[in-house]
Amino acid sequence: MEPNFEFSLLLIISLWLLLTFHSNAETSTYIIHMNKSFFPQVFTNHHDWFKSTIHSLKSKTLVLDDHDQQEASKQSQKKLVYTYDNAMYGFCAMLSSNELEIIKNIDGFVSAYQDRTATIDTTHTFEFLSLDSPSGLWHASNFGDDIIVGVIDSGVWPESQSFKDDGMTKKIPNKWKGTCETGHKFNASVCNFKLIGARSFNKGVIAGNYRNVGISKNSARDSIGHGTHTSSTVAGNYVNGASYFGYAKGVARGIAPKAKIAMYKVIWEEDVMASDVLAGMDQAIIDGVDVISISIGIDGIPLYEDAIAIASFTAMEKGIVVSSSAGNSGPKHGTLHNGIPWVLTVAAGTTDRTFGSLVLGNAMNPGLVYDCTPQDYVNFLCGLKFTKRQILTITRSSSHGCENTSLDLNYPSFIAFYNKKTRSMVHTFNRTVTNVGDGAATYSAKVTQPKGCVVRVLPEILTFSYRNEKQSYYIIIKCDMYKKKYVSFGDLVWIEDGGVHTVRSPIVVAPTGII
Repeated sequence: MEPNFEFSLLLIISLWLLLTFHSNAETSTYIIHMNKSFFPQVFTNHHDWFKSTIHSLKSKTLVLDDHDQQEASKQSQKKLVYTYDNAMYGFCAMLSSNELEIIKNIDGFVSAYQDRTATIDTTHTFEFLSLDSPSGLWHASNFGDDIIVGVIDSGVWPESQSFKDDGMTKKIPNKWKGTCETGHKFNASVCNFKLIGARSFNKGVIAGNYRNVGISKNSARDSIGHGTHTSSTVAGNYVNGASYFGYAKGVARGIAPKAKIAMYKVIWEEDVMASDVLAGMDQAIIDGVDVISISIGIDGIPLYEDAIAIASFTAMEKGIVVSSSAGNSGPKHGTLHNGIPWVLTVAAGTTDRTFGSLVLGNAMNPGLVYDCTPQDYVNFLCGLKFTKRQILTITRSSSHGCENTSLDLNYPSFIAFYNKKTRSMVHTFNRTVTNVGDGAATYSAKVTQPKGCVVRVLPEILTFSYRNEKQSYYIIIKCDMYKKKYVSFGDLVWIEDGGVHTVRSPIVVAPTGII
């Protein structure tokens, strides 16, 4: 063999080994879901288990001396970004592809996916929703008094008049376990009986920051204005003399002006990462909020990889209402994000003059309610053909089964799809309603037929003997559509004898593939 050839061969082999090592050494940030039932009793808590798991990665591939063990311990602390125990069960870590494969073979591993960026969404609404009438929701709920709203956003500008505690109950609810953290240009003393909590989460942004840029305003202080806007819209206090550059002067206030606000900053000028959103929601659940408001979305991913969907499932199980934004991409069909079944997804309108039959003033006394349990949502996921592992990723529990698979959730609405070729269909829905009125009641069905459709309700009369009694009914929608992409609307209204309560459910008929 010629010397030059031998040298060239050795050079090629060396370069190949170098490239292989470099490829394996490249790290990404991953969110790892674990099965809590596999928790080893030798550890005090989940954090110690996950920390030990990361620490063991290097020792599984190399034989380490004492010095190397110490270095590996330091590196494992850097690799572990977050541990989670409420919004999900697992951790976020910086891993190479080889390390990820090792993690996948550990007892208790459920699923893993790469951390990803999220997108940010963005004055007489109370009148439009009939909140301000004497019998409206504002007065019935005492303007949200003592309700704690956890806002997952870009922070808060605490000096704004919207966050003064004038007129607020001078008492923090006993259930509250949160705090105000001191940070860059944010002193904990700015918190009060309106703004009762402020925290920040940026480890995900830092871990994924390949540009090596520093974090600006490393605190709960808002540097882009989005969080100040959304939190004051939700629960801002009364501000007299508010105007838009001197125009439209009046009183500004949030939808729940007496509610208390806790800010969880996860949006940064540098980026917004799913792992930070998950950490913020995890902490909000721990702190004891009643409502989570989030104007952030993660597009184009299944529910079992959506941090907001996963965290909100746990929140729903714990009785916390999660309100999320529908996105900024309308008004075309199919532009919704955060279409999560167990979340209240809220969209904005450009006008209130066309529809305005919308009245939330009676929400504290609705007459009938449609209820869903966690198992109902699992049945829906089963109907979507999710695997056991994917369902476990969302629910954190293997106790839920797929014995009663169903794609028909007990929602107070109906959407029937027709085939664009045949343009005809028959759809049957089953619903169960609970009487939450004062006692015995009778309701009659009144239907507005969608164009091109015939709708039947069986039975047409529901009779309740006592409060909290449940009754079921079927609605059958039969349509022959004359246009290929025609969308038709109607509704079903249950009217109580005596006219005390009316309970409306919209009906939508649309071609398949529209969403």
